Amino acid sequence: MDFAWSLLRRVEGAILEALMPSTPLELRGALLRRVQLPALTGHQQMMPSHDSFAAHADRATVAAYHYSAVLYLDEAGKDFEDGELLFMDRDGDLRLAPKSGQLVAFTSGLENLHRVVPPHGGPRYVLAMWFGTGPNGPIPCDELTSGFGAHVEKQRSTSEGQVTEIAIAMIIAMVFIIALAAELLRSLCTAARYYMQSQKAMVKVPICSHTSGMFGDHKQCA
Repeated sequence: MDFAWSLLRRVEGAILEALMPSTPLELRGALLRRVQLPALTGHQQMMPSHDSFAAHADRATVAAYHYSAVLYLDEAGKDFEDGELLFMDRDGDLRLAPKSGQLVAFTSGLENLHRVVPPHGGPRYVLAMWFGTGPNGPIPCDELTSGFGAHVEKQRSTSEGQVTEIAIAMIIAMVFIIALAAELLRSLCTAARYYMQSQKAMVKVPICSHTSGMFGDHKQCA
């Protein structure tokens, strides 16, 4: 951990020297990544829905990222094929082939829209780092290893909040359905009562028939 922290500080110093930000830098994130195709599966692997090779700008994803840096730990053409860092410019794309020990640093805004060309033939190892300036405080060394747990806890809290909202919505829907059923039942009872009353008020008109015969006239009513 001490070596990782000293390495991050060396990268910070290189960015200060090369890009000369107006205010001191603060570490906003670091990630050791292995990119391999076909992708491995498992609980410690990247989410299946995540596209590692889509064009993006780091600050468009996380507003606190002002400077990005990538340290390559292996080399294209030796440990894998392709895997270049591709900067997408209007006048032509810039392709940087990874070299072991090479550091690439750049500002994180849309001026540096970039993507990674999928590697083949072996894993591609990089240490990705993000720095920022401004009110957000730096990340203490002892918190670097606890970030994943905090991220999981945040996801759990978000999921619990979503479950609570769904439960409340279901309760409201059930109350609405019960109220609607009660109103429908009341309407049916009212209609049945009116029907029964109208039946009692009806006057029954007899239907009679007349017949004539040798024994006289006969009247029969039903």
